Amino acid sequence: MKKTITSILLTFIASLAISQNSIKYPIVNKDINGIISSINFADYKTTSITSNDVIPTNSEDFFKDFLEINRSDQFIKAPNASINQEERVEHFDQYYNGIKVEGGGYNLHYMNGKIYLAHGHYVKINNLDINPTLAPETAIEKFANFKKIPINQIIDSKSPLIICEISKEKVNGILSTTPVLIYQIRLFTDNSNNDEVGYVDAHTSEIVLTSSIGSNISPVGTFATRYSGMQTANTEIYSLKYHLIDYSRGNGIHVRNLKGSTNPTYDESAEITDNDNNWTAAEYHANEDDMALDIHWTLQKIYDHLYNVYGKNSFDNNGRAINAYIHYGTNNQKDASFWEPFLKVLEFGDGDVNFGPIASVDAVAHEYGHGITDFQIGWALTPTFSKFNEGLSDIWGAILEYRIHPNNTWKIGEQITLNYGCLRNLQSPGDPNALQKIADTYLGPTYNSLTETSQSGIYMRSGVFSHWFYLLVNGGIGINELGNKYTVNGIGMDKAEDLIVKAVYGTYLNNVSFYPDMRTQIVAAARSLCPYNSDLLVNQIENAWYAVGVGTQPAIINLTGSNNVCSTSPTTFTIDNLPTGCTVTWAKSSNLTLSGIPATNQASFIANGTGEGWVMPTITSTCYGPSSTTIILPQKTVWVGTPRISVSSISNLQDMGYSNYYKILPASGNYAYEGTLTVDVPALSDLIDSTWSFYASMPNKKIAYWWASGFIVDAGAKTINAGEVIKFSGRNTCGESYNLFTFFTGDVIPPPPLIITPNPSSTESEVSIDDVAVSENIATTQTANIMTNISYTLTVMNSSGVSVYSVISSDKKIVVPTSTIKNGLYIVRVTNGRTIYQGNLIVNH
Repeated sequence: MKKTITSILLTFIASLAISQNSIKYPIVNKDINGIISSINFADYKTTSITSNDVIPTNSEDFFKDFLEINRSDQFIKAPNASINQEERVEHFDQYYNGIKVEGGGYNLHYMNGKIYLAHGHYVKINNLDINPTLAPETAIEKFANFKKIPINQIIDSKSPLIICEISKEKVNGILSTTPVLIYQIRLFTDNSNNDEVGYVDAHTSEIVLTSSIGSNISPVGTFATRYSGMQTANTEIYSLKYHLIDYSRGNGIHVRNLKGSTNPTYDESAEITDNDNNWTAAEYHANEDDMALDIHWTLQKIYDHLYNVYGKNSFDNNGRAINAYIHYGTNNQKDASFWEPFLKVLEFGDGDVNFGPIASVDAVAHEYGHGITDFQIGWALTPTFSKFNEGLSDIWGAILEYRIHPNNTWKIGEQITLNYGCLRNLQSPGDPNALQKIADTYLGPTYNSLTETSQSGIYMRSGVFSHWFYLLVNGGIGINELGNKYTVNGIGMDKAEDLIVKAVYGTYLNNVSFYPDMRTQIVAAARSLCPYNSDLLVNQIENAWYAVGVGTQPAIINLTGSNNVCSTSPTTFTIDNLPTGCTVTWAKSSNLTLSGIPATNQASFIANGTGEGWVMPTITSTCYGPSSTTIILPQKTVWVGTPRISVSSISNLQDMGYSNYYKILPASGNYAYEGTLTVDVPALSDLIDSTWSFYASMPNKKIAYWWASGFIVDAGAKTINAGEVIKFSGRNTCGESYNLFTFFTGDVIPPPPLIITPNPSSTESEVSIDDVAVSENIATTQTANIMTNISYTLTVMNSSGVSVYSVISSDKKIVVPTSTIKNGLYIVRVTNGRTIYQGNLIVNH
C-alpha cells in the first residue's frame, strides 16, 4: 500500500470497440498516451496466426516497430519466463539507460514460433537525468528523519536507484505522470516507526511516496499445530536436536524465531528446536511458539501442491529457498505479517489487538502468494498494482486452504481474528462481521481515485478481483452496485485454479494496470489454457467479471421450457446460447422419464407420476486430453402432472381424523365458514382454471377469489347439513384434478374410511377396508367366526346417487375397473351388513 504525497499514475485504458461477429486481427488496445498496452495477432479459436505480413518475428522487431522505443530504453528478458508444449512466453523488464523502471515491462507470447499476443506497460521517458543530485546516504537520512527514526538505531539499509512514475498534474481531468529518478529506501531497525518504504526524489530530495514494508495479513516430526490439529512434517536433525528445516523441497524450507526483532537475519533470529521430534502443545502453545509448527507444515504443503500438480518449484519456479520468521516485531507491529520483497522472506507477527498468532493456513498462503507475485508478475508496491497484489494473494489463500486443510475457504483469517468473524470475506464482501469490508463491484474510472492510496482503499479495491474468483468457482445470481443483473455458473475450484496458475506463471498479468486490462488478460490466459473449445470457459470468466462490474455481459447460457410436464405428450427443454464444442448430460427427478434421444441443446421429458419435479443439465467442453470445463445449470423446478388440490384450513369446522371428513361444531342457527385452497404448482399462472362448488343441498352458492398461494372459498352464512360435499378442482396444461370434502353435523359420526389408490384413477383402483375400523365394529367373541365368513358389497355411485358399478367380494381389498366409467366425482360405499365404509373416488382419464 502506498500513501501518495505527490500522486500516482492512473492510466486509463481505451479499448477499441470490436464486434464479436466481425473480429479482425491484429486487435490493438492503447492507453491514453497512445502507447500500445496489448496487441493480439492471432485467432484463438483456430490457434492459427493470421496476417503474417504484420507480425514481428522477434522481440527486437516488436519493440522497434510497434512500441517504437527510444535508444535509451532497454527491455531485458527475465530468466523465469515459462516454456511449455503449447506456447513460449518471454517477459521483459523495462530499463532506461540501465536504471530499472518500476512497473514497466512487456510480455510476448509465441505459438509455432510466432508472436500471437503482446501486452504490458511501456513508460515513455524523454531526457531524464539519471545522475542523482542527492547522495544515497542523504536520502536515507531524509527518510529516517521523516519517520522519526534516530540514525543510530538503523542496523542496515538499502537504497536502490529506480525510475518511478509520479503523477503531478491533471490533463483534461485525468492524472498525468512524470517519470522520476527515485531512491527506494528500506531501513532495518527495531524502531516501531519502521513500517514503510520511502521513495525519495534523487534530484529534489522530496519524499514523493511511502509504501508499507509488506502486505499486512490480509496471513518427519509430529506437530501439535495451533490451528490445524495434529500434523506431520519434515524436520532436520543436527547437534542432537530436531530443527524446523526441510531440505527435501527445492533449496529448503526454514522457519526461525525473530524474538521480537524486525530484522530477519541470522544474527537477530534463533533456531526453533525439539529434543524428540514430537512437538507437543505442552511445550510450544503457552509461549505461542506453536505458530512455527503451523507455518512450517503449511509451507511444505503449499510447496508440494504447486510442485506435484503444476510442476512449480518455489516462488521463483527455480527452487528458491523458502525462509520464514515468527515472533516479528513488538507492540502494534505484532499485528502484521508479510512478504518482505527486499529480502525475499516471510515474516509473521504474534498478533496484538486484531489478531492472535498469525499462522493459519490461509494467512501463510496469502503471504506465500505475495512471494509468487513478486517473482512471477513483479507488480510494484504502488497503489496502481497493490489492489491486484492483495486480491491475488487472497485468491491464493482460498485456493491453498481448500487444498491443504479446508476450514472456511472463502473467509480470510477467520481462525486468527480476535473480535471479528474474519479479516475479509470473499463470498460476502460486505460481511458486517469482517474486520475489513471489500468491494464487490468495479465502479469505473473514478474508482481509481487517490483514496486508493490508503491501506483501506487498496484492500477495498482488491475485493473486485477476489470476489470475481469466488463467483467463477461457485457461480451466483444477483444485482451488482451498478444495477446490473448477472448470472454466473461456477466452473469449480479445479478449473479456476488451473486458470490462475496459467495467468500467473504464464506472465499474462505482468504490467496489468486496471481491471479492464485484468479481464482481457485473464481471458487470454483461458484461451491459452484451452486453445480449442474454450468458449464455455471464457463465457463464465466474462460473466463473473461482468458480475463485479468489469466489462460487458456475454451471452447468458440458461435453460428454458414449460413449468408443466404431462403424461400425455413430451415437454421439451432448451439450453439457450450453448457454446460450440459442448456436450450435455441431463439429470431429472424420478417422476420424469426421458423421451427420445436428446439433441445437442435440447431434451424432452414425459411425466410418470405427479408432484414437484426438476431437470438439470450439465455442460462439458473438453480441451486437451482429460482437461475439460464443466458447468451445471441451475435446477429448473417443474410441476409434473395435474395440480394437487388440498385445503390448508377451514374455520368453524373440526377435522374428524378421517380423510376429507369434517364435523360442524355444536351450535344453533346458521354456520359461517371459509376454506383456503392451496394449489401445488410452481407458478399460479400455469393454472388454466380453478373452481369450487357445493354438491347436495347448496349447488349454486359459490364465491371464489385468489389469495396468497391459493384462493379463499367463502360460502357465507349457510346451514350445512349432514352428508353435504364440497368439490375443489384445478386445471393446468396437463388436465384437471379434484378433491372432495364431506361434512357432518355434531350428532352424526362419519363412516369408517376406505383407502382408495390410485386416486384419481384412470384405469383401475384398489379399494381397501381399514382393519382397525373392522375390528372395532365386530364383537370380540365373534371375531374368528365372522372374519372367516364375512362378505362385502361394494357400490360406486355418482353425485346423484345412481350406482355405476357394484360387486360382492370376501376380500378386504377390491379392485374397481374405472376405464369405462366417465370422468367425475363418485362415492364408494362398502358394507358387510353391519357397518358401512365410505370414500370418494375421482375418475380422470
